[in-house]
Amino acid sequence: MLKLIVKDLYINRAQLLTPLAIVFAIYAAGLVFRDQVVAGYAMTFLGTYAVLVTPMFALASLQTEEKNRTLGFLCTMPISPGEIVASKFLATLVLAGVTATLFTALARLGPSLMPMEAVRETWGNPSYFLLIALTLPVAAAALIAFFKSGVSAARTVVMVGVAVFAFGSMMLSRQLGVHGNLIAGMFDPGPGPTAAVLVVALCLYTLGYLVAKKVFENRELS
Repeated sequence: MLKLIVKDLYINRAQLLTPLAIVFAIYAAGLVFRDQVVAGYAMTFLGTYAVLVTPMFALASLQTEEKNRTLGFLCTMPISPGEIVASKFLATLVLAGVTATLFTALARLGPSLMPMEAVRETWGNPSYFLLIALTLPVAAAALIAFFKSGVSAARTVVMVGVAVFAFGSMMLSRQLGVHGNLIAGMFDPGPGPTAAVLVVALCLYTLGYLVAKKVFENRELS
């Protein structure tokens, strides 16, 4: 199964390297401009990318499988359906973890390069682990849809999931009286809430794996 995970990460390596490129680009901008406006745009961009990265990686991986017709080939090899499904879930989780770690490091070290104190008064201290954890159920739902109905269903799930997340954040922000997107309100939540969200998200993600595994096994038997 490790080889399948490495295969997914290698084939979709652009999705893994993009966060790293973003981090270096923003650091470079901080060194050159040292401007509060740059810092504000950086925080906004990273928050938006954090919401999209995990579902989009899962979708890109599934699109590659369908384009190369490798899923059927894998089923002819001595690999269990559970291993095939698990490799997709684990590869997506690795990408999510790497992205959250890089973005969190940037948020912690950024003030040494850019004048972000004024930005923090509005945005707080970013918890990208929290943001990315909230999108794990969307990625899990997309993977379930793929193993049941194909990549078109997975694409629909991602689009609907991201739209619901964005719309829900705006509505909740309005109800709570928070200016701007809810992403701004998810900064500096404290270790307790962040850990709770991570645990719940990982539990839902694991449940998604079990459902996808069952769906794929039933599909193979039919």
